[in-house]
Amino acid sequence: MTVDMTRYMDSQEYTDYMIRNCGVSGFDSLPKSEKSTRPDADIVVAYLDWLGIVPGDEVLEVGCGLGRVLKVIHDRFRVRPTGADRSDRFIGLARERVGAIVTDLLCCPAEALAVPDGRFDRVVCWGTFDLCDQTATLRELARVMAPGGRLLLTAKNNHFEDDDEEAFLAEQASVRLAYPNHYTDTDALFSWAAALGLRVEKARYFRRRGDFAAGQHTDDRPVRFYEYAFILVRDRVIDPLPEHGPLLGLDHSHGYEAWKAGRALAAG
Repeated sequence: MTVDMTRYMDSQEYTDYMIRNCGVSGFDSLPKSEKSTRPDADIVVAYLDWLGIVPGDEVLEVGCGLGRVLKVIHDRFRVRPTGADRSDRFIGLARERVGAIVTDLLCCPAEALAVPDGRFDRVVCWGTFDLCDQTATLRELARVMAPGGRLLLTAKNNHFEDDDEEAFLAEQASVRLAYPNHYTDTDALFSWAAALGLRVEKARYFRRRGDFAAGQHTDDRPVRFYEYAFILVRDRVIDPLPEHGPLLGLDHSHGYEAWKAGRALAAG
């Protein structure tokens, strides 16, 4: 699935969706879409706490959008974070909302972050990894992390329950609309992370679509699950980082084609 990411991110449809479902507290007030399963800001806080941010830390959010998480980071931890997003339009919208409380807002893709090596103590990639070339992005996230730095990473898994109808319907909708969703081969992610000097320190798994927003999780890795949240620590500095790694983000989940065929058969 080939998608012009800049065009996608700059569409009015996507902007309206983000304002409604990922608006900045105190600035955006539209009610959340009924079908959205994006976790609310209070759930984001619980996972940001995993990072152990302290005053003086350099903090980067990759895929900052309107600046919702940047505001949470600033208000909770009393640091001025840096935001990065590939869309100049969203950088402009973020500047209107949180420009006064951040260190910088950078227009650059997650696969090629415009920051020096090892700059950030804490990195957040929340709800963004799905939209990226995951192999290249994880390498960039590792590159910009300081030794001992921590990364909060969330995304969708490539193998969820066969009866998770909501998950497959959401995937079908993204295919129909040409949204650039990717589904992580989690075993490949663990392997690539190790090659980049990253260690998984903490993991949480969400079995079905909607469980993340509902706070329903398991700390033990299931055979199948829909989403994940990881803390990865850069506990080995590998120089130079390997240029090429395994394919992490797949265009379709495991079982999607069989599910689609089954629905077509049932429809007659």
